[in-house]
Amino acid sequence: MHTFWITGIPAAGKTIVSYMTERRLLEYNRKSVVIDGDLWRAADANTDYTFLGRLANVKRIGAFAQKLNLLGYLVFVPTCSPSATMRRAASNEVEHFHEVYLSCSEAVARSRKPEEYGKADAGVYHNYPVVHTPYEVPETPALVLDGEQPLLDVVDRLFTYVIEALGPAR
Repeated sequence: MHTFWITGIPAAGKTIVSYMTERRLLEYNRKSVVIDGDLWRAADANTDYTFLGRLANVKRIGAFAQKLNLLGYLVFVPTCSPSATMRRAASNEVEHFHEVYLSCSEAVARSRKPEEYGKADAGVYHNYPVVHTPYEVPETPALVLDGEQPLLDVVDRLFTYVIEALGPAR
């Protein structure tokens, strides 16, 4: 099976796009699961937001995604994973890894989650991508989605890519 690593700045729309694509795949009897980066982090008290903490976190998510792939699940991982090093580490854990970049301007992302960005600006959140640390745009993602387009159009593009990646139904 395959893992679709959905990366982008905070509030780009990674999670909603992943869940909507998962739901659509279920309509076609395709087993899939979303490993939400935010929920994963909330369940693992041993991680922090430093570079090394984030790196360890994405490696663990990648390893878990691979286990789910081996059980026959398509996996979507909506997580910022702001550096190429982090995404490369995750890809090393997964046999069929697809890096999907969900582009979105900072202005639009801030308008979607003003409280979150406000806390980062005020120093309540530390090491926040875009505000305190850079987000490295993927150089050669398998797919680029425009997070400022209508949500259903973005989901359609991801769904089509996933179906094409899977090849003909068996």
